[in-house]
Amino acid sequence: MLEKTPQSIKDVALRDPSASASHFGFSSIPRNVASGSVVTFVVFAYCLSFSALIFSGPLAPGLHYGVVSALVSAAAGCLLVPLLSTIPVAIAGPDTPPVAVLAAMAFGISQSLGMDAGPTPVIGTVVLALALTTLITGFTLYMIGYFRLATWMRFIPYPVIAGFLAASGWFLATGAYRVMTGDDFALSDLHSTFSDRNLPLWGAGLGFAVVLALLRRAISSSLVVPLALFVAFILVLAGIHLGGYSLDEARAAGWLFEAPPGKFMALPWGAVSLSALQPAVFLSLVPEMLAVAVVTAMAILLNATGYEVSQHTNVDLDSEMRASGVANLFAAGGGGIVANLSYNRSLLNLSAGATGPMSATVCGLLCLALVFTGPSIIGFVAAPILGGLLFYLGAAVLQTWVVRFFRRIGWSDYLLILAILFLIVKFGYLA
Repeated sequence: MLEKTPQSIKDVALRDPSASASHFGFSSIPRNVASGSVVTFVVFAYCLSFSALIFSGPLAPGLHYGVVSALVSAAAGCLLVPLLSTIPVAIAGPDTPPVAVLAAMAFGISQSLGMDAGPTPVIGTVVLALALTTLITGFTLYMIGYFRLATWMRFIPYPVIAGFLAASGWFLATGAYRVMTGDDFALSDLHSTFSDRNLPLWGAGLGFAVVLALLRRAISSSLVVPLALFVAFILVLAGIHLGGYSLDEARAAGWLFEAPPGKFMALPWGAVSLSALQPAVFLSLVPEMLAVAVVTAMAILLNATGYEVSQHTNVDLDSEMRASGVANLFAAGGGGIVANLSYNRSLLNLSAGATGPMSATVCGLLCLALVFTGPSIIGFVAAPILGGLLFYLGAAVLQTWVVRFFRRIGWSDYLLILAILFLIVKFGYLA
């Protein structure tokens, strides 16, 4: 468990100049570099998972664009948010609730456009839609903070927030199957689900999710997830080698992602062809883009409030909204996806030894470096393991906002949560 401090690090520095020198001076550089490096591994793992969720199924050929989009957003979030935030150890990047909505939107685009003309035009449309969503979200968040409306968000009924976030957990959990196998889950096609190809894939992913849940219950350290991921990746690669299979055979069987072409990762704009874009598609997506902005604002509200409670400090919600807004505006320019303040990664940063924004700066610079280090690493990542992580995250969200609330609130409020969850899953966030 993390030690709870009686006040924020920033308060200590403001009240005690000597504390400022020790926490934020040159003596703290090694600690911040170390903590930033640890957090980078976690951030990269989440970037891989979230991009695999968005660019899954028919959109899988564009996975490398998704990875770059996520890394660009993580870099913008880590470099800008801590400088503008009231949380000096803040880590921001792609997070569960907005990504779940983005994945549903991307999947809807692929279904509405079809893949008859090939994946390239559809992937370009998805990339542009994601960037526009990030731009709209950034502008919306900044305006909320600029006009000091964030405080009023505390008065949003809790069941409404719970219903919105529970829906994001549902989309994560159900989308995990598509990441594990490359196919969509359908009750009418259980033969495919239990086929010789798909059963081992989603079985391995589900097994990893169960192991991860047990480890998190037994060990409170925030390093459990990254270490479990690393060990699982090594075990899959070892199993492929010991089984006598080549990497190409493993990729063909769905165990590893396809390595993108080229020596370096290309910015997502390389997938966009203006001649193939359909303005009507983007007009129809505006309500969903606004829904992403609303869900992101709710996520920031809850993450900032959670940090307040855990660290016994005060957070300026309007500053947090403006900080994430600026980060998203910059991320949109690089084709990035939506980013926001992350509660878990910020606490991980603190527990790893961060004393100020320097740690997040290190993480942001390393994320940028990963963009240019070459795409080959994607070809060694086990798809079922990332799918298992997504299933674990989705199940954890559902447990938090649906299962745990069963005995904590009145039946009318609980039915409202279930009603909002059902409406969003059945008819989308606009309904």
